[in-house]
Amino acid sequence: MISSRNGLARLQQRLEGRRSFFRYASGSSRARYKAIELDEAELKLFSLLNRVKPDSDIRIAGGWVRDKLLGKTCEDVDIALEDETGAVFSKALLAEYNRLEGSAAQAVTLSARPDQSKHLETTMFTLYGKSIDAVHLRKESYTENSRVPAEVHFGTPQEDSNRRDFTINALFYNLRSEKIEDFTGRGLRDLENGILRTPVDPLTTLGDDPLRLLRGIRFACQLGFELEDDFKSAARDERIHAALERKVSRERVGNEIKKIFTSKRVSTGLRLIEEFGIGGCVFSEGSFQGMPGRVFAVEKILAEAEKVAADEWLNSLVSAAFSKSTDREVERVVVEKLRWSRTIAKAALSILRRSGHLAPLVENGLPEDPIDLKYWFYKSKSDSWIPELALVRLATGAPHPLLKEMQEMVEQEDALTGVGMKPLLRGDVIARRLGGGRIVGIAIDQMIKWQLRNPGTQAKDAEEWLETFASERGIAGKLLTPVEQLY
Repeated sequence: MISSRNGLARLQQRLEGRRSFFRYASGSSRARYKAIELDEAELKLFSLLNRVKPDSDIRIAGGWVRDKLLGKTCEDVDIALEDETGAVFSKALLAEYNRLEGSAAQAVTLSARPDQSKHLETTMFTLYGKSIDAVHLRKESYTENSRVPAEVHFGTPQEDSNRRDFTINALFYNLRSEKIEDFTGRGLRDLENGILRTPVDPLTTLGDDPLRLLRGIRFACQLGFELEDDFKSAARDERIHAALERKVSRERVGNEIKKIFTSKRVSTGLRLIEEFGIGGCVFSEGSFQGMPGRVFAVEKILAEAEKVAADEWLNSLVSAAFSKSTDREVERVVVEKLRWSRTIAKAALSILRRSGHLAPLVENGLPEDPIDLKYWFYKSKSDSWIPELALVRLATGAPHPLLKEMQEMVEQEDALTGVGMKPLLRGDVIARRLGGGRIVGIAIDQMIKWQLRNPGTQAKDAEEWLETFASERGIAGKLLTPVEQLY
């Protein structure tokens, strides 16, 4: 064990020389994916891990290896240990870290809680800005009625690899040998070829934990990978469908579906759900009918925009997905089945309503009068317009206006000034002057448009406008109370 700061510095320098590395355990040189680039935090962390257990094989597992080989950043580091639990190892690791850094980092050990699908004691902590989980290599066995393993034992790297969901998630980086280990023999090849394959028979993998069916769909959406044919065959099996309903909580299902909806290939995920015959299980038969096509159409529309914010993307596609559903069905599926927040359901319904009001403005392209667009924003009480325009285009099949064209008009005309604008005269003031009736609503609408067309006007200006409006229609009388006293 290295016993000084200088020793740690020497070890870090040794790793620094391998900041960019790819070493395959078999010695193969065939890999065409990106070399792993270690950031400063990873250099420090790996140096510290080797310092604490220099004679043991400490492995970084799963998602970190996959993402690094794909050239992506990864802030989550899963440590896999051969000969001790995460709690024991973390105690020694944090003691050394605190001694060297003069800090007081602490670990949180979560006990196994089968009732919450937490089947293994896990130790979590943060070092150098990285979120770290430490667990031992393991093998597991399952029962017919639960995705929580009935038994968990210390295992070999091979056994730990075989229990994982996909070969690309079963790769290890061995800190001592500085090699990537592929115990399935197919993980690196599948990563290179963009294939999602289970380490063992997919009927076994999906039967043990049917959530892996949805995880596979989600990875296909996030990574743009193809699900392997045997996986697809197993995914169509009614026994797996029954296990999905029996073993997996609605919260877990909803979490995976939300990740699909925040990916850039949502329609791909929905078409796979349709292909596998689980649309009714995940959503409902009524709401899912036609959903993949609607979402695909809106994805194409959103592709016209240079940039779509994450919340606009999600709101647009959720609204498209449920555009043929009743309000009650939206609430039932989104809140009760997917266990998403009621806020998402309300946002979807609001967008659907606003899109109905926008449709007449854009049925022939961009609005002829920019004031009409400002007025729509005023009535909407929201600065959202991308989801609404996408839904109008979906409903009408019209190719215009394009999102870019609309964006230019919104910016050039400063259309968002209508959002949150306060009318200069209250409705009851106008009603008192005009004597009530339908004319009051007409006056309010016209006054708002006048106000939008003439920014900077004051209450007295609005009073004069109202008098002109009344006189032009032959309405006798006048506003007796000074406007300033009415507010």
